[in-house]
Amino acid sequence: MKKIWMLAVLSLIFISLNGCGFQSAVIGSIFPDDTGAAGEEAADKDTPEDVTETVGEDSPAKQADIVPEGSIAESGTCGANVSWNLYEDGTLVISGEGAIDRNTFANGDVMVISDNSKITRLKIEDGITGIGIAAFMGCTSLTEAQLGNDIEYIDSHAFQGCTSMVQIWMPDTVTFIGTHVFDSCRSLENITLPSGISKIYEGTFLGCRLLKSIEIPDGITYIGNEAFERCEVLETVVIPEGVEVIGESAFEACYGLKSVEIPSSVTIIGEWAFYTADATFGEYNNLTDIYYRGSEEEWNKIICGFSCYEDSGIYGTEDDWNIYDEGVEIGQAEDLERELFYITRYGAPEIHYQQ
Repeated sequence: MKKIWMLAVLSLIFISLNGCGFQSAVIGSIFPDDTGAAGEEAADKDTPEDVTETVGEDSPAKQADIVPEGSIAESGTCGANVSWNLYEDGTLVISGEGAIDRNTFANGDVMVISDNSKITRLKIEDGITGIGIAAFMGCTSLTEAQLGNDIEYIDSHAFQGCTSMVQIWMPDTVTFIGTHVFDSCRSLENITLPSGISKIYEGTFLGCRLLKSIEIPDGITYIGNEAFERCEVLETVVIPEGVEVIGESAFEACYGLKSVEIPSSVTIIGEWAFYTADATFGEYNNLTDIYYRGSEEEWNKIICGFSCYEDSGIYGTEDDWNIYDEGVEIGQAEDLERELFYITRYGAPEIHYQQ
């Protein structure tokens, strides 16, 4: 039923907009690289370029150095050649060479610290190359983290449930961020993703309710299922050219979302991708504009309604796809129009085509 709603809604949008000559009114008026009188008339509109600037405003400032205070309260090892020191002020400093073992600071049998709620700040020094699965999961007092310049990967669930974490600095040496890494980091306000990653996997920012801005770097090709679900104050999303897949529920329950820019490279949009973020998909009337960097014909060829999962485990196969719901081209959804009337009373976002 979710898929039917989404497909039908998109179809109704196309029918209603085309019926009133919408396309001729907006081509050349929304995208800044278009020219002509129409472009001049729209100079005061929020264009994708304006949006891009807005997204960066709340991004983390230049990385601040975390300096511990007081003497060492506890110490130990958390990897083959990796050691840790917890200082009296709650700062955890990790140094050495190689990777941090999985689950080492998460509650459980292998936890190496007496009480992970003592950790308020984290500094990982240069020389550390990776962060293991669930390494800091449930460190509920952790407020900020600084990762060293040699980190290459952050494995799944590494910071899940760090409910007090406001900011984290990651170097561009990071090429892999696993599933649910920042899941339920409900105090996280903004983040800049490393330029070296190519995929945002399932549930990476699920439940980051205070996330105000996110910079998605060029080079991303895949946004996984539930990647940004329940980012409730996120207002603007600019998806860069090159992204091919927007997964199921990727931006579901982003109640504050007002504007989305989608590139022409997208070939699949999963079901419920913008459910309740979109005025036509629920009771929220915030999403008013969808900017599509392509033509209406190209938009109609996007496969809509896929449910998909891409294995993202360090020890798995990143190209292992399991697509269990077939999906339909957006342009083939018009027969489902009658399913929509009871929800379209909230209005529909405008789709602005670049071509």
